[in-house]
Amino acid sequence: MTRRPKLRNAFAAIALVAGLAGCDPDGPAPGPRAPTGQLMPWAGPWQALFDDGIDPAAVGTSLEARDPASDPLLKDRTRTAELVARMRVKSSFRNAYGDRVQFQLQLQIGYQLLRPRITDPEIELTISAGTGAFGLLNENPGALKDRVFIGFVRRFVGPNGTELHWHLTADTVEVARAVEAASALQDLAH
Repeated sequence: MTRRPKLRNAFAAIALVAGLAGCDPDGPAPGPRAPTGQLMPWAGPWQALFDDGIDPAAVGTSLEARDPASDPLLKDRTRTAELVARMRVKSSFRNAYGDRVQFQLQLQIGYQLLRPRITDPEIELTISAGTGAFGLLNENPGALKDRVFIGFVRRFVGPNGTELHWHLTADTVEVARAVEAASALQDLAH
C-alpha cells in the first residue's frame, strides 16, 4: 500500500515535467494544453504567472509606469489563462481558522476579452497571507469593493482538488489592447 502514494507523486512529477517542457525562464511557452480533465499542479513558472496577486498600479500603490505591450508576463498570462475578462469586485470577506487568515474575493465576470474555458458568471478568489493583496485588504477590508480589473484565471490541481490561481491588473485601454494583441498572435500561431 505504500507504493500508491509514491506512484501518485511520480505521475504528478511526470505531468509537471511534461507540462513545463519547452518553457523559457520567463514562463510557460504557448503550446498544447493538458487534455480536458487533467490539470497541472501550481508549481514553477505557473506560480509567477498566476501569482494570486494584484498589480500595484491597478490599486494606485505604484508610481512606476509600464507599457503592457512589452510585458512578457502579460503575454504569457494571456496565452495560458482559461479566463481573461474584466472583473468587478462584488465583496471581500475575511476568514480566520486559528492562526490562518485568508480573504475571499467575490468577483463578477464582465466583458470577456478571450474565449473563456471558465464560464461562471461569478468566481471566488482566495488571497493568502504574505501577498501584497493580503496586506492591502488587511489594512483596509473595503479597499477593493466595486473596483474593476482585468483578470487572468487558470485552474490547477491542488491537494484538495481543483484550485483557481489568478492575477489582477489595471482595467485600462492599454492593457486590453496588449491582451488582444497577444491573443491575436496566439491565434496566428495555431
